[in-house]
Amino acid sequence: MEETYREELIKTENNETIINNEFDKSECYIDKWRIAESKLASLLAEKDSSSVVNESFNQNAILRNPKLKLPTFDGNIMNWLGYWGQFKKIDTDPNLDDHDKFAYLLQSMKKGSSAEELIKSFPPGGESYSKALQQLQSCFGKEGFLIDNLEIDMLEIFFH
Repeated sequence: MEETYREELIKTENNETIINNEFDKSECYIDKWRIAESKLASLLAEKDSSSVVNESFNQNAILRNPKLKLPTFDGNIMNWLGYWGQFKKIDTDPNLDDHDKFAYLLQSMKKGSSAEELIKSFPPGGESYSKALQQLQSCFGKEGFLIDNLEIDMLEIFFH
């Protein structure tokens, strides 16, 4: 039994490492794209100083914030606020389309959790992103549930 548990733990750690590596690689490609975009903007500006360079070239700075690890959500309502505090950066990123946001949403769910099962119940793709996120928020992000759980935790601390 312990051996099976260890094997599953190693598989989970390996999968998380692979996902994090893929995420880092994609960030590198995004950085390279932005650098190329910036160079192209400079070349266009030099070639024709009278033309207006598309604003999208100037919107993306070459310097970026430090890379953050993709947050994970395990389906525990008590962990929702911490998860959502990080994931909403992805949700509000204007440079990501809904297809990518859905992929990040699915990747950020803990394997085997009720939250992952909920997201997997939607067909993959950009069309499902807003519906899946809305369902996730209605199940785990309702203020009343969060307050009730915090009150229970506080009472347990107080009476123990």
